[in-house]
Amino acid sequence: MFNRYNVLDISSGLEDIGSVQGHLVLSLVLAWAAVYVCVIKGIRSSGKVVYVTATLPYLLLAILFVNNLTLPGSLDGIIFFIKPDFRSLLDIQVWLEAAIQVFYSVSIGWGLHITLASYNTFNNNCLRDTFMMTLAGEGTSVFGGFVIFSALGFMAHEANVPLTEVAKSGPGLGLVAYPMALAQMPLPNIWAVLFFIAMITLGLDSQFTFTEITYVYFEDCFLFMREKQMICRAGLSMLGILLSLPFCTQAPSGSHET
Repeated sequence: MFNRYNVLDISSGLEDIGSVQGHLVLSLVLAWAAVYVCVIKGIRSSGKVVYVTATLPYLLLAILFVNNLTLPGSLDGIIFFIKPDFRSLLDIQVWLEAAIQVFYSVSIGWGLHITLASYNTFNNNCLRDTFMMTLAGEGTSVFGGFVIFSALGFMAHEANVPLTEVAKSGPGLGLVAYPMALAQMPLPNIWAVLFFIAMITLGLDSQFTFTEITYVYFEDCFLFMREKQMICRAGLSMLGILLSLPFCTQAPSGSHET
């Protein structure tokens, strides 16, 4: 509720756009500034940044997971996560959500793999990279599920309610349900900081790689942009800020609805 009515301050519907909210614009500018710093020199800078953004979340999630295992009810959450409900396989919506998850997590059809693979040597083992990328991506999703649901199991135990009442899908899981669980843990501020640092690094890692696709496309079409890469990428980043401003209004979007 706080996220919906205080942070996002959502209006009654799309027909009521409302005003542009300053705190969201500031967050947008800071996010784009971080992305620009990561890709300021192309693959030379993003290739170094990814060592931090790709490894730090694993360390933070591992720390959170170890802490979650010490909490009462965490095992119930893990069992709920791994226990299959085969009746759900008869629901077409489950298959649609699974397909969306695969396309999103593996970034199929977005041009990301072609763009990044273009920096490889001609004789690079693409089959090995494909296998490792799929294993790492989906493995991370599963590991993240253990971290999330172990905390939700604790939350359900504390509230003495079924876990289905505290588990939420979509962004609401990471931005609403899990922070509520963190608030009930010992030293909640420390765990909250660790969790959101992990969230920020994961989001930044995805964002600057997807943004690299756009930058490379323009630089391939207009060769002069390669010669003044830093300036041109700064201009494209500012264009990204302007195009993103509608998402800083009070009008609800798909993610706002969670």
